[in-house]
Amino acid sequence: MMKTDAISDSTEKAVKSFDNIEKTLKGLMEIARISAPTENDLYFKLTLDNIIVLYGNIIDLITNDSGIKQLKKKFHDLEISKKTPLKFLESND
Repeated sequence: MMKTDAISDSTEKAVKSFDNIEKTLKGLMEIARISAPTENDLYFKLTLDNIIVLYGNIIDLITNDSGIKQLKKKFHDLEISKKTPLKFLESND
Protein backbone atom coordinates (compact mmCIF):
# COMPACT_ATOMS: atom_id res chain seq x y z
CA MET A 1 0.00 0.00 0.00
CA MET A 2 1.36 3.41 -0.91
CA LYS A 3 1.70 6.21 1.63
CA THR A 4 -1.03 8.25 -0.07
CA ASP A 5 -3.40 5.27 0.16
CA ALA A 6 -2.72 4.98 3.89
CA ILE A 7 -3.39 8.70 4.37
CA SER A 8 -6.57 8.41 2.32
CA ASP A 9 -7.74 5.42 4.38
CA SER A 10 -6.90 7.25 7.60
CA THR A 11 -8.82 10.32 6.46
CA GLU A 12 -11.80 8.20 5.44
CA LYS A 13 -11.82 6.49 8.86
CA ALA A 14 -11.63 9.86 10.61
CA VAL A 15 -14.58 11.19 8.60
CA LYS A 16 -16.61 8.05 9.40
CA SER A 17 -15.74 8.37 13.09
CA PHE A 18 -16.81 12.00 13.14
CA ASP A 19 -20.06 11.10 11.38
CA ASN A 20 -20.67 8.41 14.00
CA ILE A 21 -20.02 10.88 16.82
CA GLU A 22 -22.45 13.32 15.24
CA LYS A 23 -25.13 10.61 14.87
CA THR A 24 -24.59 9.55 18.48
CA LEU A 25 -25.01 13.10 19.76
CA LYS A 26 -28.18 13.49 17.70
CA GLY A 27 -29.41 10.19 19.15
CA LEU A 28 -28.79 11.47 22.66
CA MET A 29 -30.79 14.58 21.82
CA GLU A 30 -33.68 12.46 20.59
CA ILE A 31 -33.60 10.40 23.78
CA ALA A 32 -33.62 13.60 25.83
CA ARG A 33 -36.58 14.94 23.83
CA ILE A 34 -38.52 11.71 24.28
CA SER A 35 -37.72 11.55 27.99
CA ALA A 36 -38.52 15.16 28.85
CA PRO A 37 -42.15 16.19 29.33
CA THR A 38 -41.39 19.53 27.61
CA GLU A 39 -38.37 21.25 26.13
CA ASN A 40 -38.59 23.65 29.10
CA ASP A 41 -37.85 20.73 31.45
CA LEU A 42 -34.77 21.40 33.59
CA TYR A 43 -33.22 17.99 32.88
CA PHE A 44 -33.75 18.45 29.15
CA LYS A 45 -31.99 21.82 29.28
CA LEU A 46 -29.12 20.37 31.31
CA THR A 47 -28.79 17.47 28.88
CA LEU A 48 -28.82 19.85 25.91
CA ASP A 49 -26.16 22.05 27.53
CA ASN A 50 -23.94 19.03 28.16
CA ILE A 51 -24.32 17.72 24.61
CA ILE A 52 -23.45 21.15 23.19
CA VAL A 53 -20.36 21.42 25.41
CA LEU A 54 -19.31 17.87 24.51
CA TYR A 55 -19.63 18.63 20.79
CA GLY A 56 -17.60 21.83 21.21
CA ASN A 57 -14.89 19.97 23.09
CA ILE A 58 -14.72 17.28 20.41
CA ILE A 59 -14.32 19.97 17.74
CA ASP A 60 -11.60 21.71 19.79
CA LEU A 61 -9.71 18.45 20.23
CA ILE A 62 -9.81 17.35 16.62
CA THR A 63 -8.87 20.74 15.20
CA ASN A 64 -5.50 20.98 16.89
CA ASP A 65 -2.66 18.49 16.69
CA SER A 66 -1.54 18.84 20.29
CA GLY A 67 -5.11 18.13 21.42
CA ILE A 68 -5.14 14.89 19.44
CA LYS A 69 -1.77 13.88 20.87
CA GLN A 70 -2.94 14.59 24.43
CA LEU A 71 -6.15 12.64 23.86
CA LYS A 72 -4.21 9.64 22.54
CA LYS A 73 -1.90 9.79 25.55
CA LYS A 74 -4.83 9.95 27.99
CA PHE A 75 -6.54 6.99 26.34
CA HIS A 76 -3.28 5.06 26.40
CA ASP A 77 -2.65 5.96 30.05
CA LEU A 78 -6.15 4.87 31.01
CA GLU A 79 -5.70 1.68 28.96
CA ILE A 80 -9.02 2.18 27.27
CA SER A 81 -9.71 0.04 24.27
CA LYS A 82 -12.79 -0.88 22.29
CA LYS A 83 -13.18 -3.98 24.45
CA THR A 84 -12.82 -2.19 27.82
CA PRO A 85 -15.97 -0.74 29.37
CA LEU A 86 -15.84 2.96 30.11
CA LYS A 87 -15.86 2.55 33.88
CA PHE A 88 -15.31 6.26 34.45
CA LEU A 89 -18.85 6.85 33.15
CA GLU A 90 -20.43 4.61 35.77
CA SER A 91 -21.97 6.26 38.83
CA ASN A 92 -20.25 6.05 42.19
CA ASP A 93 -23.36 4.76 43.99
